Amino acid sequence: MQKVTAAQAVKTAIRMRGMPYWYACSGQRPTEQLLNSLINGQFQAKWTPARIAKARAEAGKFNHCFDCIGFIRFCAGMQRNRDALYTNADGLRLISNPQPISTLPEIPGVCLFMKGHVGLHIGGGRVMEAHGFKRVDNTPLNFQKWTHWGFAPWIDYGREKPTEGIRINDRVRIKEYGVPYYPGGVKIPDAAWLRGKDMTVNGLREMGGVPCARLAEITSWCACANLEKVEG
Repeated sequence: MQKVTAAQAVKTAIRMRGMPYWYACSGQRPTEQLLNSLINGQFQAKWTPARIAKARAEAGKFNHCFDCIGFIRFCAGMQRNRDALYTNADGLRLISNPQPISTLPEIPGVCLFMKGHVGLHIGGGRVMEAHGFKRVDNTPLNFQKWTHWGFAPWIDYGREKPTEGIRINDRVRIKEYGVPYYPGGVKIPDAAWLRGKDMTVNGLREMGGVPCARLAEITSWCACANLEKVEG
């Protein structure tokens, strides 16, 4: 299945502004029939009387409805993917190689995370998110207490390419410790278990203008310039 690009995901997200928040939804048309199935289904505890009354007033008046992770699924074209449907916001964070929010790059389409919630960074310090049984909205970055950001595996960021002679599946070693392994100030620990260790490259991206490789054994990114290939 071909992934949507980050630009496509952002464009879709922006078009969905104002659509209602319905828990456990990924872009369905909000109808009375759908609402009845939700309030009598697996997540009925989430549907308080006030939320049901709000949803009844919205039924039939909008083209789509979402919860936070459902909104990301929809923007990524994954609303019918079985694995995606069983992934919640915290699960998506775990598979997106989360980095501290303080290192957020200016890359529209990356996901932003806090416990139990996810949004889509659209650039310029703005976030599209479905939140709080309200609506899909365009909010400033500091509107929520985001803790991490990550590259959602459902979205093509167009940055996976050979850099600095490093390629996917190459075996490499870190040349220098105590320097940032990802632009943002996080340091590669000068630890005995890392020194001289061969590691496998399982991702390549340009981050903040710096070519970086993802190292499978430590699930972290390192500047390609700080890696040497292991021959043989």
